[in-house]
Amino acid sequence: LWLINEKKGIIIEAKSRKKEHNAFRKEEHGQLLIAERWFKTKFPDIEALPVSVHQDKIATKASFAEGVKVLTFDNILLIIKETKKLYSQLIDYHLDEKALEVQCQKLLLQFDLLSERFVEKYLDTFETMT
Repeated sequence: LWLINEKKGIIIEAKSRKKEHNAFRKEEHGQLLIAERWFKTKFPDIEALPVSVHQDKIATKASFAEGVKVLTFDNILLIIKETKKLYSQLIDYHLDEKALEVQCQKLLLQFDLLSERFVEKYLDTFETMT
């Protein structure tokens, strides 16, 4: 669960024992729907965005994945890469706390790591198998 702002929350579901090259299935979507239902009871005024961590963007037709976003392994690697670049620049600065906070915001923007951009930049839409 990640509240990215006052109006939107991301519900992230990841499977640790998922076999490689398996499409997103209805069982996984069902678990995500349960988490989304819980979220809506706890945070009724916040939009819920269900997200599955998955190796690719492929979903079975039976999963009815419309409305579910996917965080692919490739995008996770991209997030890690951008975070490493941000960190490597940040450690070179010797600033007081306030100036460091300002510099952090600039670097988060530069490397596209602001929460406001996360959905657009790193989350994809599932593609249904034919």
